[in-house]
Amino acid sequence: MKQFNFDTPEDFENFFSGRNLEVADAITEGIRIAVKAKKKNADLFEVAFDGDDNYFEIGLPLSEWPVALNNCLNHYQEAERYDDAIDTFQLLKEVTELF
Repeated sequence: MKQFNFDTPEDFENFFSGRNLEVADAITEGIRIAVKAKKKNADLFEVAFDGDDNYFEIGLPLSEWPVALNNCLNHYQEAERYDDAIDTFQLLKEVTELF
């Protein structure tokens, strides 16, 4: 699971606002692992702030995977990361079949 560390809450907010390919990578990988393990919740990443030993685990329930993957797919296409876009599209098809 990917870990992200931030100095301030503002750094956290800036990191997650807009299109961030590191976040997209963590989301697709977390969902891919959850699908293989037949889990209903994907563990995506951990978030911490400097000076704090505690990490906050961020996950996503199965019902939200299609929307998340579609957003990641759009990010990859805009960044011209076409191999990742294809892999994400295939994962999205696989997730959609779970419903």
